[in-house]
Amino acid sequence: RVKTASVPRVSDDERVCIDEFPEYYSGLYHLTITFGFKEIHDLPRAIAAIGERFPELGIKPDEIRYFASVLTVRTGGHSPMAAWRKRLYIWLVRNATPRGEAFRLPPNRTMVMGGTLEI
Repeated sequence: RVKTASVPRVSDDERVCIDEFPEYYSGLYHLTITFGFKEIHDLPRAIAAIGERFPELGIKPDEIRYFASVLTVRTGGHSPMAAWRKRLYIWLVRNATPRGEAFRLPPNRTMVMGGTLEI
């Protein structure tokens, strides 16, 4: 999971939170990586740094597969949102940087899944 903090930069000590899954998922970890709002969200580089800092995790950066989501927003349905706000929101979503690019994910190891939201 990736979070953006409300501070410009996050120290290395505060960058990662590691949670181990229950025993029957031995060897699996959930990482929460936090970036400051002025930092570049380079996820592969951050994970490699975590692997160097915590060698017991056995992180192999070249073997990691990434999963990202994309949301398609369109008008439809009945919503209390004003029409101009719907159009503005849809425009913002369409012009946002794709997740793979925003997190600098390698295209050959990234799977993108999507969904549709009607507003």
